[in-house]
Amino acid sequence: ISHSASVVPARTAFLFNVSVANIDQCLDKLRANGKFFTSQESIRSYVDSIDKKHKFNLRQLMTNWNKKEIALAITEPGSMSLENNTYALIRTENTADAIKSLEKIQVAAGKLKGNEKYRSHTISNINLNSIVPLFYGNLFIDIQQTYFTVVKDFVVFANSPTVLKSLIDDFEDKKVLDKETDYLSHLTRSVLTSQINVYFN
Repeated sequence: ISHSASVVPARTAFLFNVSVANIDQCLDKLRANGKFFTSQESIRSYVDSIDKKHKFNLRQLMTNWNKKEIALAITEPGSMSLENNTYALIRTENTADAIKSLEKIQVAAGKLKGNEKYRSHTISNINLNSIVPLFYGNLFIDIQQTYFTVVKDFVVFANSPTVLKSLIDDFEDKKVLDKETDYLSHLTRSVLTSQINVYFN
């Protein structure tokens, strides 16, 4: 069952989520398809160079905490560019484990700026670009920066702290998608426990 609609804003225009029993197995199958992932040869070389430079296993640190669901959310755009309206949501097995793994990347690779507290959420960042699409697919290609926070049991990535604050405001003010009539109508047609689900408003 998808949980991402309980986190994304009510003003979400597009939500694509993959909710399956084994998300890693699903992603491994998609990696063979060039439309979903960049060439694995070039990725392997790039990741190996990062691992060697920072002395860690980036793929493991970015994926060992995920749980059953990944989602792309795009809110109503204010311009033709989607970089300030796009979110990647990765559901976690354990939020503390997720943050611990991401902090290991931060320590080794550095931060663009310090952590920031906002409405009881910590917004942080990693000084590595494009690592979300690298491990979760070209679906997230518009997320070039690596700012993140935790909302419920999701790690949410976006391009800037401002974009994350906007989502946090809507979440804390209970303006989330799973309370919208249109989405609830859409949800009644979703009967499978494992699914790829697209909601378009």
